[in-house]
This record gives sequence, C-alpha cells and structure tokens, in this order.
Amino acid sequence: MPKRSTNCQSLTRYTQRKPSKTVRVRGMNKIRTRESVNSYFESKKRAGGGDIESRYTDEEDDDTVYITFNEENAAKAVADREHHTVDGVDLTVSLYSPYVQTTPSYTNKVLIKGLNAKTTETLLGLYLEAKANYTLVDGSLTYHAVRDDVALVTTEQDIDFKTLERVCREKPLEGSNLDVSSVPISNCILVSNIPDNVTQDMVELYFENNRRSNGGPVSKVEMFK
Repeated sequence: MPKRSTNCQSLTRYTQRKPSKTVRVRGMNKIRTRESVNSYFESKKRAGGGDIESRYTDEEDDDTVYITFNEENAAKAVADREHHTVDGVDLTVSLYSPYVQTTPSYTNKVLIKGLNAKTTETLLGLYLEAKANYTLVDGSLTYHAVRDDVALVTTEQDIDFKTLERVCREKPLEGSNLDVSSVPISNCILVSNIPDNVTQDMVELYFENNRRSNGGPVSKVEMFK
C-alpha cells in the first residue's frame, strides 16, 4: 500500500479568555431537536438565560454544545442553576472559558455541521445565497470522509461568521439547524499515493526544493501506512 506523508506541525496558538459568556452543555444526544435547546436557554424564566449570540457543537463530541450569550450574567445565571431539563432530558451545564485561537483563519471558508444527508451542493448554495447573500465557489463543497453531515465550503465573499451563525440557527435547511465555524489557516499538507520505495528524506528534500515543488523549509514529516 502506498505511504502517505504529512507535515503536521500546527501554527495555532491559544490564549485564555477572561470570565466567559459561554456555557458548556452535555447530554445533547438524547434531545429530539436542538432548536428546543435554544428556546430553553433563551428563556430567562425557565433557564435563567437570555439572548444567544452563538451556538456550536464540540468537534470531537456530538453530545456537547457550547452556547454563548450576549451577556455574561446570563451565562453565570444558567450555570448557577442546579437542574436543566429539556424534552425530559437532564442536561449538565457549566461555565466555559474557551481558548481563543490567535492563528488567522480563512476569510471565505466555513465548516458546516449538521447537514441533512440528502442536501446537495446546489441546494446548499441556494440556501447560503438566499439567506445570507453568499455565493459558493463552483466545486468547492467537500464532505468529510467519515461523516456525511459535515462539509467544507468556499464562498466568493468574505464571511461575517456571527451573522452566518445567527442565520443558520434561525433558518433550518431541510429541517436541520446548521452549526458553522471558521477554518484556521494551516501549514500542513497531506500527500497521498507515495510509492513504497520513497523514503522520508526523499519527501522532505522534494518539498524543500522551491524549483521542483514550489515549497520551502520543512519542519516535520510523518510517514504512515
């Protein structure tokens, strides 16, 4: 089987954010519709909450979502409540102080989660154009290799992520409330279809050679089957 190589050093650096407007909510897999969670936490009477600025799902744990309120005191009031129950499901809620990404992100790329499996590139493009005034670059839709409800798209315009988050939260696509997130600029590439007789040194020399690969200094190469 051919080997693949990847330069895996991340450019991302993180800094701790001060007291947060965000809460972490666990127990989401048992909820029938995620929109009911929004309605619940927007209710000051039921949850102690208020207006929601954004909501996103944990990239590695679908059972967890992060909800950011417009006001810090709303997040604190929600976290201070002993019990939260939505659709008969007990949720675990705590204040969350996220790490802020300091690496720049692409201004016109967005990762979209929660897509209906039947949603086509054409339909997604029409949705983004009609609801948020964004136009997809032709052929830019790429589905995740493992999960078909996650896709990466590129738009012709720069993206206002706060506005796009609000639109996707308020206007479902084929019954699905979409989660969106920015895409950090990376210094890693994945190289496939490498013959078995090619060594790690050969890969590194090739990509360090500006004339041959248009590359430059390589910090790390990992070879794996």
